[in-house]
Amino acid sequence: MTHDGTKPIPNVPVTLYWKNLQIEAGGVIRTKATGTTNSNGDFLLNFAMRDDELKQGYFALKYDIQDPNFWTIGDKEFPIQKLRRDTMVFSSYLIPVKAYLDLQITNPNDIKPTDYFYSSFRFRYGEYTFGTGVIWKSIPEQPFEIAGNQKVFVETTRRKLGIVSTTYDTLLLQKGERKVYSVTF
Repeated sequence: MTHDGTKPIPNVPVTLYWKNLQIEAGGVIRTKATGTTNSNGDFLLNFAMRDDELKQGYFALKYDIQDPNFWTIGDKEFPIQKLRRDTMVFSSYLIPVKAYLDLQITNPNDIKPTDYFYSSFRFRYGEYTFGTGVIWKSIPEQPFEIAGNQKVFVETTRRKLGIVSTTYDTLLLQKGERKVYSVTF
């Protein structure tokens, strides 16, 4: 586990679960293994897989970072895809540190009810690219949290008078940095 792809996050408790959740019937959650990241951010989990776990359900890795400087979502867990018996999995989970944007729109009165104005902010989280977004008709609570110490890819889409256009931007903020981000419709 790292926070920028190179800096390890040590002493993070991790738990591997198997989950088979069903809306009407409840479901089953089994704890398969627990561990803690070492000084290099690495961890090793040994566990046995049951026959029913190979046929249905999924595995999830939960991490327990308590430091508020890290950007996390929901249950702080990642799905683990395609596990098989007798295999070793090497993966790099990236848990970003927080950076902040003060979002501004230079011409909010130009947006008509039939127009569309949206920006997505994408960055690496876990093994995946994660996105969070803003519909510019209502600016979210400030400051807007994004990932620090890594590139954040911004895609802004506008629909004005039926014409759709998209622009792209890349941001790189350091841990804890706060910056104004302005857009024009």
